[in-house]
Parts: sequence; C-alpha cells; structure tokens
Amino acid sequence: GATPASNEELNAPGGRPKQRINKLLRKATANNPTDNKGNTTATKRIDLRFLMSPTSWEPSEDDASKLGTLVCERTRLEGGAGKQKAIGTGELERIPARLALVSIGYKAVAIPGMDTTF
Repeated sequence: GATPASNEELNAPGGRPKQRINKLLRKATANNPTDNKGNTTATKRIDLRFLMSPTSWEPSEDDASKLGTLVCERTRLEGGAGKQKAIGTGELERIPARLALVSIGYKAVAIPGMDTTF
C-alpha cells in the first residue's frame, strides 16, 4: 500500500519519527516464526493490517459475548504528500479475531483516575 506520496512523506523534513514507526511496524510483522512449510509456529501472533477500515464486529459462534470476526473494507490512499486520504474500495474482508485494538492517530487523552506512567 505505500504510494509515491507516502514515500515522499517518510523522506520529507521532519519525517524521521514516521520512518522509525514504519521500521518498527515492519520489523514486528516480520518476526512471526514459521516451520519449513511456512506455517506459523508461534503460540501467539500479531497481524498488523494496513489500509483497512472496520465496518462491523461479529460475535463468536461459540460465545455471543465475545468477538469472533472483524469485517473491514479495504482502502487505498489518494492525494499528495501530507494530504493523503484513505478511500474505500468497496471490497470487504472478514478477519477471524479474538481481540481487536482500535487506534486512531498518535495522541491519547488521559482517562480520569487512571495511572498513565506505563
């Protein structure tokens, strides 16, 4: 999914933090151990999916109180450097999941009464 504008943003003045985050995320996704057939051998695994926009959450077939599937719409980036926007393609993908973490942006707001020194 990187576009020429994405690469321009990474290499622009002030792009060093973005380069570090990009490198860290790519390294994390490459560290899933596999056997000689390419199957993961890890007991736990993290998959980072980019250019996906959640559209719905579906319950587990075994327990309706737990997450079972995340439905996402694939997106593509359009626009110039610093002005890109994710545009939906209409293509939906169902992702089996037991845990989903939602993150938008880089800045967090402290929750009153919660220790934020982690």
